[in-house]
Amino acid sequence: MSGASTPTWRWLVVGLLFAGLALYLLVNGEIGVDKQRTMIITRAANPAIYWLSVVASGALGALALRKAWLQLRS
Repeated sequence: MSGASTPTWRWLVVGLLFAGLALYLLVNGEIGVDKQRTMIITRAANPAIYWLSVVASGALGALALRKAWLQLRS
C-alpha cells in the first residue's frame, strides 16, 4: 500500500452520495427494504431505524465533504 492520499474527487463522490441519500430519505419519508416492497421502514412505523439511517448517512456525507473541502484548501 502506498503512502499517497485519497484523491479529492473520491471524497466528493462519497460525500455527495451519502448527503443525497439523507436528503432522499427526508423527502421520501420511507425506506423500501426489498424490491417487492413487502417491508417498508417509515417515520411513523419505525422511527428509531428511520432516523438512525438518516442521521448516519447525513453524518457520513458531511464528514466526506469536509475531508474533500480540507484537501481542496491545502
